[in-house]
Amino acid sequence: MIFKDCLLASDIDGTLMEMDYINPKNITAIEEFVSLGGTFCIATGRCVPAIEHVVCNFKSLTHAIVYNGGMIYDYTKEAPIMERCLEDADKEFFKILLQRIPDLGVEVYCGKDLYMLNWSKPCQVHFDYERLNYKMATFDEIKELKWNKAMCYYYADFPEDEIEKLIKEYKSVNCEYTKAAFSIDGVDYRGYEQLPGGAHKGFGLEKLSSLLNIPKGKTFAIGDYYNDSEMLKAADISACPSSSPEDIKELVDFVGCACHDGAVADFIEYLKTANL
Repeated sequence: MIFKDCLLASDIDGTLMEMDYINPKNITAIEEFVSLGGTFCIATGRCVPAIEHVVCNFKSLTHAIVYNGGMIYDYTKEAPIMERCLEDADKEFFKILLQRIPDLGVEVYCGKDLYMLNWSKPCQVHFDYERLNYKMATFDEIKELKWNKAMCYYYADFPEDEIEKLIKEYKSVNCEYTKAAFSIDGVDYRGYEQLPGGAHKGFGLEKLSSLLNIPKGKTFAIGDYYNDSEMLKAADISACPSSSPEDIKELVDFVGCACHDGAVADFIEYLKTANL
């Protein structure tokens, strides 16, 4: 039981899974990790409905950190056990952003209900990729709802300076902004997410570790992109796939193989040799 009382959190896209493909090595290694006493969880920017086809691969998975740390979902209770939402004042950011860039796509996540404030092809591709249904809505129609996350998506060559300029100008009350990315059929997409203040994967990992009474030194994490950085810093031992940006590689203790080749399994093999 070398992984007794250990917690391993894995990002999904670009880490555990690529284009809906999970290397069987990852599934086998995660099952072994759990059989040796460990607890495995998913840590993702996705919402709960968007990970159902991933979660079903892991029979012993009990928790997921979703919305980039804004919610912890407990599958044994089929309900959130921690949730943070955006302040009403911070919601106005995307209303102003759409006034400046009218053709930008904006997505809003309210629990299991999803909305598109402004349609764009990158947002449509994103929803299709995550197998999600959404409703078109105006800002005023949903401004009173609880927002877990809001975000915009665009093609990789889109000039981000206007978005970043507004982030600096806007008098945010209590929120975080983080970059996101995904690739479909060889096309790269980028985005910016707005999350409740203090809500990031690192916060989610620390909160879940506390709830599960994980001892110090036994929290592990693997992720491939900038929205994983706080989680990688919070973990006692961290890793990333070989395809990660160079500055993410500098944050971690171990750089594994490519996602497609089984980066999570590679990390678990590394953990077997670590002094836990």
